[in-house]
Amino acid sequence: MSPLPDPLVAGDPIAAVPQWTLDLRLALIGPGGLMEDTGWRPITVRSGYTTPITPEVRRIGKVLYFRGSISGPFAVNTSAAVADLPAGFIGPDSSRTVVTTGAYVGYANLSPSGALAFMFRSPYTGTSATVMLAGLSGITVD
Repeated sequence: MSPLPDPLVAGDPIAAVPQWTLDLRLALIGPGGLMEDTGWRPITVRSGYTTPITPEVRRIGKVLYFRGSISGPFAVNTSAAVADLPAGFIGPDSSRTVVTTGAYVGYANLSPSGALAFMFRSPYTGTSATVMLAGLSGITVD
């Protein structure tokens, strides 16, 4: 009995993969799958704020990852909506507040509409700042 031809050599790598494996992969990472990856998408920054490093977000499954930065005016103990995530990135029942630490303690809030807001707390006394978004990575959404 001769061995089956190697599908990689024959030029058809998919032929070697059992159908149940392909179905499982699609259920995990396909559209609407548990591990669907949106890829990096731009974050729309609101008027009055600048982007020293282009702000972007991606969702893998239910976890958000951020990169880039947003600069602008921030006042102590005042929430400022600075940007909006692309449509569909968080569900209508999602709202997340994350305590951030660094030079100043503050909050980042994601509203169900996808609005991203920051608030700095004391001892912050400045009038402007740059927020590095990578610190928000790992937020889970519904």
